[in-house]
Amino acid sequence: MKLSSSCMGCGAVLRHLLPWLIFIAAPAAAEVMRGFGSLTLQETDATILERLQKLYAEKLRPLEKKSLYHEMGEPALSDAWFESKPMVLLLGQYSVGKTSFIKYLLGRRYLGGRIGPEMTTDKFVAIMYGDAEKTTPGNALTSQPDTPFHSLKKYGTNFLNRLEATALPSPILKRVMLVDSPGVLSGQKQRDRGYEFNGVIKWFVQHSDRILLLFDAYKLDLSDEFKEVMKLLRDHEKKVRVVLNKADGVSPQDLMRVYGALMWMLGGIVSAAEVPRVYIGSFWDEPWVHKGMVELMEAEEGDLVEDLATLPQNNVMSKINEIARRARVVEAHTHLLAHLRTCVLSKWYGKSQEKERLCTEAGMEAAFAEVQRVHDLSRGDFPAAASMAHFLRRYDFADFYKPSQERSKKLKLVRELMETDIPDLISRLHTVQERQRRNPLQPRVQFRPQ
Repeated sequence: MKLSSSCMGCGAVLRHLLPWLIFIAAPAAAEVMRGFGSLTLQETDATILERLQKLYAEKLRPLEKKSLYHEMGEPALSDAWFESKPMVLLLGQYSVGKTSFIKYLLGRRYLGGRIGPEMTTDKFVAIMYGDAEKTTPGNALTSQPDTPFHSLKKYGTNFLNRLEATALPSPILKRVMLVDSPGVLSGQKQRDRGYEFNGVIKWFVQHSDRILLLFDAYKLDLSDEFKEVMKLLRDHEKKVRVVLNKADGVSPQDLMRVYGALMWMLGGIVSAAEVPRVYIGSFWDEPWVHKGMVELMEAEEGDLVEDLATLPQNNVMSKINEIARRARVVEAHTHLLAHLRTCVLSKWYGKSQEKERLCTEAGMEAAFAEVQRVHDLSRGDFPAAASMAHFLRRYDFADFYKPSQERSKKLKLVRELMETDIPDLISRLHTVQERQRRNPLQPRVQFRPQ
């Protein structure tokens, strides 16, 4: 079938007019498309996390690597960290009820979880969701780069033999990941673990979204090792919650004395201006012994569960906050090493003496103050002076990242991340959260302990 010449002429005219028709119709089409399929086009928590992951890889991780921050401070964040569920770490001395607390949340025991008055948990156990119940040993777990535990392999075989992951189909584990830890002992036994216990604890503290310190209402005495563990919580106090467990085992009058003693003890160890929130309760399925404060303890248990329930909702904001914190610390770390390098290399002679002077608590505090003044930084972004001074003795200061055009460019990118990118992500996240509040049709899975 052939078209007439007049039709062919109209087609030619339309071809010439088509770009103009699209230009004119575009605003109207956009108006029509607004809302049509918009749920698939709108930004979500996942897209914000993807953007945060990209910003970290492009603007912060390169400076972390060049400034040796991964050696001196914290390990690099893996891709799995951005995708992982919120992690809840349980810490405490032996027989304070950590495993019983996990059983309380799950409504059942996890595979390998034992409960008793002696030290029953001698390993780190990550409890996560799985369609079928299974256990993964530490060596296999850390060999998988798609898990947040990949960087733990640096702590060696002795530790990996005391690490495992347990998967089971519990609704709560769709929302959070729980980590049970070995009970802390007193005396010489605490030094015979065969691996760097404090280093492992520090790794879990850095990667956790919530840290629960459990205490037994019957015994509040602290071993030296547990005091050292609590000092590792510095810079992470906002993650910490305290649980005074087995509270039904003492009378109401004695419970108030125990609570006061706990607050006094924490005040002498925790470096924060305020003591963390303390929850009083008995997190197990045994009948109450003293029922004089049942209403209080039930309300406290409800508040604690609600606190854990907010973790998935605040997961994106927590990760944004963590990147912002790291950016500030890495900036201070980079300027500090450059200052130390200059102090030593500027000496014509006596370089080793200058290094010795700097590698003291007083010398490091003076270096902190000078770097803080010159670069307008916060003292809170620097590490503990004594530990940093001791740690730096093993390094040759000439190897530190020296001032250069490349270094200035990397610092500029980190400053841009803090001043422009992070506020933009927070604004976009607030928009997503506001849309979720206005749209009750979007399913919100609830956190329901069984």
